[in-house]
Amino acid sequence: AAEIQALPPAAAAACSPLLLDYDGSVLPFLGGLGGRYQRTLVLLTWIPALFIGFSKFSDSFLLDQPDFWCREADGQGNWSGYLAPGPANRSGNGSLFPTPSPVLPTPAAGNASECECHEWHYRIRAGLVQNVVSKWDLVCDSAWKVHIAKFSLLVGLIFGHLITGCIADWVGRRPVLLFSVIFILVFGLTVALSVNVTMFSTLRFFEGFCLAGIVLSLYALRIELCPPGHRFMITMVASFIEMAGQFLMPGLAALCRDWQVLQAVIICPFLLMLLYWIIFPESLRWLMATQQFEASKELILQFTRKNRMNTESDIKGVVPELEKELTRRPKKVCIVKVVGTRNLWKNIVVLCVNSLTGYGIHHCFAKSMMGHEAKMTITQNFYADYYTMAGIALASCLAMCPVVGFLGRRGGLLLFMILTALASLLQLGLLNLIGKYSQLPDSGMVDSVKDKFSTAFSIVGMFSSHAVGSLSVFFCAEITPTVIR
Repeated sequence: AAEIQALPPAAAAACSPLLLDYDGSVLPFLGGLGGRYQRTLVLLTWIPALFIGFSKFSDSFLLDQPDFWCREADGQGNWSGYLAPGPANRSGNGSLFPTPSPVLPTPAAGNASECECHEWHYRIRAGLVQNVVSKWDLVCDSAWKVHIAKFSLLVGLIFGHLITGCIADWVGRRPVLLFSVIFILVFGLTVALSVNVTMFSTLRFFEGFCLAGIVLSLYALRIELCPPGHRFMITMVASFIEMAGQFLMPGLAALCRDWQVLQAVIICPFLLMLLYWIIFPESLRWLMATQQFEASKELILQFTRKNRMNTESDIKGVVPELEKELTRRPKKVCIVKVVGTRNLWKNIVVLCVNSLTGYGIHHCFAKSMMGHEAKMTITQNFYADYYTMAGIALASCLAMCPVVGFLGRRGGLLLFMILTALASLLQLGLLNLIGKYSQLPDSGMVDSVKDKFSTAFSIVGMFSSHAVGSLSVFFCAEITPTVIR
């Protein structure tokens, strides 16, 4: 069912079971994860995770909505209030507020004249002197363009995962990785030279597309290098390095000061990955799974040389069996053929839905938490919001390690799904009950109690839903055959 085209009778014979048992015969022969060359390759898949973390969270700084006011033609500062449609929107209705600055007028909310200004002045909270919003005055009637710009990177990531994933299964992980690195350098550096927000948003789409190719290729290579027992911890280390990039971004933005410099600094480290074409081989597991045995033999000999191994230690006879199969034609599989399986496609669909639900509801919990924290003056700070989100993600990853160690992949996923469901139901049901009783004159309940409960449930929900999304992706990558991973 997996054949692309009919093969001659001699070549269509079943492949040697020894070669198909990669984890039981080929990987032990190469020394497993204990080989020096394998450890070096795993380390090389970790390093770019830091650059990926910078790119993924750059929107928080490039497109942060600043406080702004209008300066009149006479040169005197005339504060008309600030519109905070992003994280600083403390009421959620997008109205104009008088700022705590000197002698401000108190215009009526929603007055269209507030947006009639010849020169805007900004106070950016994200450590930059200038960002995309202040560069092109994306406020008032142009504020919707900020959401399009943020959305473009996300859409690029989505399409990139779909398209580059199929290409990587067909032509290999290594070519897709190199292609993505070259073009993220092209598009990413061109983003810094954008002349208007339309150009910026378009280029960010292609930057996200290429970033997805890098993320996906490294994820697959990392999993395929390791035996099943080590995959989860190897993947979690990469996640921690990516989160290190998230934690370091505020400092990087404060050093760069300008959004164009920040964009260039984020993209330039990918130049180092051009060397991966020379030093990083194709996935041996993928080559064996697609029956490209001639290339597999060359790579196995490369592994033995790098690890300084003697081919005489090949007790199971992997190399002799490989030589017998050198004439076999490669066999590649299209993803649509998974529909013909009995249970595999159902498991993949379930895990994909879990991942969609986990990451989707995580965003809802985040919006809910930030909405309630906005009422607490101590948290009306960009860095407090940013590090709260990052800290919850870090705590979730730290909790996943022991949970998966004790309960396994499926048990851990089930536990976090239950926690997510409970947090969601309690936030909907219990808070409605509290709100109902708080309206009674003798109840003694106030809105602050409801807000505190909502914030607590949102934190628990973000914690567990992040784990649900991450574990679903990992679990799906493990159960999917190498040829369509």
